[in-house]
Amino acid sequence: MTEPQPLTPYDDDVSDRGIAYLEGNTIVIRASASGHCTRALVAALLGYEEARHERVEQIMSTAAHEGKLHESDILDRLRAEGYTISTPQKMLEIEVIPGVIIRGHIDGWCTGGNGLASAVVECKSMSKDRFDDWCRNEWANFNPYAWQLTAYMKGTGANDALYAVKNRNTGDIHYKVIHGLPIPWREVVKKAIAVNRAYLANTLPPCDPEIGSQERYFCPFVYLHEEDEVETETTPDGPLADLRAGMAERYHELTAALAGMKALEDERRVLGDKMASMFTAKSTRVKGWEVQRVDGSRDTLDTAALALHLGVSEKKLKDQFSKHTAYRYFKVKKKEG
Repeated sequence: MTEPQPLTPYDDDVSDRGIAYLEGNTIVIRASASGHCTRALVAALLGYEEARHERVEQIMSTAAHEGKLHESDILDRLRAEGYTISTPQKMLEIEVIPGVIIRGHIDGWCTGGNGLASAVVECKSMSKDRFDDWCRNEWANFNPYAWQLTAYMKGTGANDALYAVKNRNTGDIHYKVIHGLPIPWREVVKKAIAVNRAYLANTLPPCDPEIGSQERYFCPFVYLHEEDEVETETTPDGPLADLRAGMAERYHELTAALAGMKALEDERRVLGDKMASMFTAKSTRVKGWEVQRVDGSRDTLDTAALALHLGVSEKKLKDQFSKHTAYRYFKVKKKEG
């Protein structure tokens, strides 16, 4: 198999265009986002605003930065293991169906070594916990990566892939040869058809049922996963309507008041962090104020460490021993008419 020829030079700016976007009448899906749920991909095409959790933004920013730092080291170490690696960071486009393409870049192309004739090279760097999870479970807990690699293998026509994952904490590298597409190509085509159909209909489809809680947490449109399609009951005018409306109004007022208290609590926490360096004694008096400093700690169960000790995935551990707790709350909005 010959080395794949890129359609365009690799350009970092592509990563700033969202998980899916339009070029003329063509839908472009980023390879790294091809495993996202159909709902999120269509939301990107329809112009919905991305809104990740703040913690997710921090994690992704760090991962992207460190990924670039570690990639060259991974490739060098693969070469030291006897693999011949070329074509770093080359753009690739794959037409899934007419009008829908997947675009991404391959980290490298292996042209031989250790009995491997040719293969796509994909590099990842992970924290210790994620690295341990990958070594134990591979695609089971990393489904989006399986979709990404599937696109690269299909686009290059490769039957094999050299997949290398580096532990950012220890420097260890786990690499293996992947034989065959991790995701059946018919599933990729099925998703492309669903995305195209929903976009043309200007309608958000339901979230894919197989999307797990971790993938929802990292979704760029996390707020869309919180929407449920429900039937609305209209209360006719009368005593019951007055009673319900009064409850709803008061609940709305209390929610707004608590939101203001949350803002005050956030301000107090920030101020407390600053005071930690100003009030180091157990008790301090200043201009009529007495400030007592109370330091404490609490122990929590490290589920990642426990899972590693037991030799099971953290997800399996939580699924088996998690405690189910029911809850109820209301979202009250003022509606005119």
